[in-house]
Amino acid sequence: TSLPVDILCVDGTTVMGDIFMPAHSSRQPGPMRPDEWGDTVHPFFPVRSRTAHSLTIVNRDAVVAVTVPAAANAAEHDAMVDLPVFRVAVDAVGTRFEGDVVVDMPPGHQRVADWLNAPGAFLTVRAGLAHHLIQKRHVLRVMELDRISA
Repeated sequence: TSLPVDILCVDGTTVMGDIFMPAHSSRQPGPMRPDEWGDTVHPFFPVRSRTAHSLTIVNRDAVVAVTVPAAANAAEHDAMVDLPVFRVAVDAVGTRFEGDVVVDMPPGHQRVADWLNAPGAFLTVRAGLAHHLIQKRHVLRVMELDRISA
């Protein structure tokens, strides 16, 4: 399965194209979601151009953020789970991403700082019709703007 993405790299370039998503997830029934892909992607991964029909091999360590359609990263159970949601602004390599983060952590560890320090290479910021998977290693700062729920 392919998924349209815009990839912001540390040098400021953007790679637009499609990444290849596994048909099966190890975390849930059905295909792998982008947030899971971000935690399992190989050090170098292919992106197929939408216009030139060529492949670009991208170094995962050079990725600041991968922007995907929100619908591709949603799960059926998302709306049923009562987890804390924070509105944040994330500064990463000269770019600001604003949106919501869902802190899926145990009680007593449900702060944005807990989520940032949890395992996993990427932080998902939900911004309307797009989700930004931001690589934590490139985050300069995160500002909590508001707590929305829970």
